[in-house]
Amino acid sequence: MASPTLPEASTRLPGTRSSCALLTVSTVLMAWPSPPALLGVLVRTTYFALLTWFFWRTTRASPALQSPSMRLVRSGFLVLTLGFATSASIQMAGIQGDHVAFAYLCEVCERGAMFLLGTTLVSYGLMLWLPQVLQSHHMLGEHYAQQSGRLQQAETAKSQLEHRLVEADRRGMLGELAASIAHDLRNPLTI
Repeated sequence: MASPTLPEASTRLPGTRSSCALLTVSTVLMAWPSPPALLGVLVRTTYFALLTWFFWRTTRASPALQSPSMRLVRSGFLVLTLGFATSASIQMAGIQGDHVAFAYLCEVCERGAMFLLGTTLVSYGLMLWLPQVLQSHHMLGEHYAQQSGRLQQAETAKSQLEHRLVEADRRGMLGELAASIAHDLRNPLTI
């Protein structure tokens, strides 16, 4: 039995490699020890913007992924992107020190309600998506078993037909040999 193969390049999701590369760079920048505060918030904004863009583009390219669970994931990443973009805007404008409300808004966007809302939406979306993945995996397993059974039957039938063909060819050759011998015996007798 042949093992399942990886998807061909034509069936891969668009932008996967470039998104992974950019997310890796963003992750390395976020792990940078004690970066400037503005750089940190800009990198996090970019990170979540990349995830938002990837999931939006992926679900647009693959109708199979257009489900309520994926909408929750996309919405969660969008909330996270907007939260960090709001915080970055406040920090770039330099107004978080002027009013307590702006400092509080930055905190809400980066670590508070906006952050929790975004991560919760992503988590809910993934939790709802997992049963769909498991069901698809189960269905693929059943389909694979059925196709393997059909392939085995087809191979058995082919083997039997080949055996019959060889047997028929052998009988045909014996028939020709018998006819040739009978012809050779009949010619001298006729004379």
